[in-house]
Amino acid sequence: MIYIVTGLGFGDEGKGVTTNFLSQTLTQPLVIRYGGGNQVGHTVTTDALQHVHHHTGAGTLAGAPTFYSKYCTVDPVGTINELEALKSYQPIAIYDPGCMLVTPLDVWANHEFEKVNGHGSVGVGFGKTVERNEKHFRLTVLDIYNEFLFKSKCKQIETYYGNHFDIETFYKECVYFIRQVTVSKLWSIKSNYSNFIFEGHQGVLLDEQYGIFPHVTRSKTTGFNALRIIQKERLPGRIQTYLITRCYHTRHGNGPFFEAPIELQNTQWETNSYNAHQGKFRTAPLDIELVCQAAHYDLMDNPNPRKLVITCCDQLEYADEVVKQLKDGLNAMEYFSNSSPYSGLKVIS
Repeated sequence: MIYIVTGLGFGDEGKGVTTNFLSQTLTQPLVIRYGGGNQVGHTVTTDALQHVHHHTGAGTLAGAPTFYSKYCTVDPVGTINELEALKSYQPIAIYDPGCMLVTPLDVWANHEFEKVNGHGSVGVGFGKTVERNEKHFRLTVLDIYNEFLFKSKCKQIETYYGNHFDIETFYKECVYFIRQVTVSKLWSIKSNYSNFIFEGHQGVLLDEQYGIFPHVTRSKTTGFNALRIIQKERLPGRIQTYLITRCYHTRHGNGPFFEAPIELQNTQWETNSYNAHQGKFRTAPLDIELVCQAAHYDLMDNPNPRKLVITCCDQLEYADEVVKQLKDGLNAMEYFSNSSPYSGLKVIS
């Protein structure tokens, strides 16, 4: 089976929890990151540990290996640090050779940009890395294998940004990185796994096409890239989409949002908080029509069968009513046909 996990909000919906759940229940799972990169923060809580996955897949604590597709960025230093922190779980990290490398200058440029524009970036250089690669100043995992090409490309990146960084140190860090992980194409390892879990990144309402510009991420957050990978790699199995939302809205970072008071309970495990780049973590009552609109956006790119996952239901006193309203709203959708693709929708709260 193939599972695509997609968030219906502005991020922080529970994609990590869902990925971890699937990783625990499926046989021989492989988690595939189909976008995003080092800006992701997916929280998984077990009896022994609560961990925010920035550089590892959310199935890691359940023993599932993670494959990073070419649509992902990778921070070599951050990855090594996180793999070391989770070494007792024996994490397996596999990277497509085309994964885009985040350099210190990408992070610097991100911070400088935020000082002026204040779009609410996470501040780890993800968007700047993708933008740089789109402008043909590419640097990928594969480049690490040739010192001359790697350093030459880094010098070009210095020209691109008009600033300098320690290329020698960065190269040594990257060499150490590829010695600690596996670099492979998906087609060469897919036969080792029975189930494929595509772990989403951020939410549909931050999609570069469907979100409210400029407060968007520089990637596709619907199932679009997941389907591209599935089709290109000819992955076997039926496709099931899991659409994720909390029972209330959240937004971390600037951009349009509902300014309405909301009283939450049982929030002691919340890992989102104020930070210098994104500001305050905002919450608001769930707008059913907005969630349905996000589901429509995903349906534009991914027509496969879907289930709805509603998280954090223990944090809202009237969560059961929200679940009912949301299920009814999605089942009533008729934008693309006379019968809704959400008929018979299953809810996991």
